Amino acid sequence: MDMKLRLLVSAFLRTRNLAVLLILSGLLLTAYPYLPLTAIPLGQFGPVAAVAAVYIALVFQSFFSARFYEEFAKKQKIKQIRNLNYMSIRLSSEARKYTNATYQQKLKKVMEDKDDIVNSFFHDKRSLRRERSEIEENVVEQALILAVSYVRLLINYCKRKRELESHNYSEIYDRINANKRKLNFVQDPFIEDDLRKTVEMDERLLERLKEERNELERIRARLDYLESMINMYKHRIISGVETEETVKEMENAVNEAMALDNALEEHRRSRKRI
Repeated sequence: MDMKLRLLVSAFLRTRNLAVLLILSGLLLTAYPYLPLTAIPLGQFGPVAAVAAVYIALVFQSFFSARFYEEFAKKQKIKQIRNLNYMSIRLSSEARKYTNATYQQKLKKVMEDKDDIVNSFFHDKRSLRRERSEIEENVVEQALILAVSYVRLLINYCKRKRELESHNYSEIYDRINANKRKLNFVQDPFIEDDLRKTVEMDERLLERLKEERNELERIRARLDYLESMINMYKHRIISGVETEETVKEMENAVNEAMALDNALEEHRRSRKRI
């Protein structure tokens, strides 16, 4: 839903506006039998139109109010933080299907740090006694986006790792060596050409698998880096040390994680198309 449309709907549903509408409607129902309807413009619809006009005026006053917009934006931010929390929980449940014991522990630690961040934001007594700052909200939001990015990257990393481990490297090496030995004895030029092409394809396959394994090593290092970042920012958030610079750092980390995740996902899709 468009932001302005959501803002307008929120203005219609604002407690103050609905309360005024209910009070005026109640007064109208009480006084309606005693109203001189014939002397009122629009007759029996006049009082209803007047109540509706007051309500619509309040709605548009809210819609163009800077204070109401700030309240709306804050509510949307809180909603986004809750949604990110639920998303990370759902993704972590999916990740457990693919992770080994080592990454199960790493995932558990990240989720515990994420829970500490969420609990600090929603339940910490210091936060409840004061107005949350915009920077604090942004830092918590980015921390949760970072946690979601970590889990998504972990899922794709583990899937790709399984696929690479399914290859029998010894079998490929043995096939290359066997075909190279055959080349020393084969006399038929057509058979020799086929054998050379087979050797070349297997060697390219090994080279590609080697490159992908190196790429996975880089992603594994990035996962460890993100894990450390989430833990570090957890302590900053709990300690109340948040700055605009912190938000920028986290945004950069999120963008890098998303780029790696998108690359892995695209690679998986291309393999499926093939």
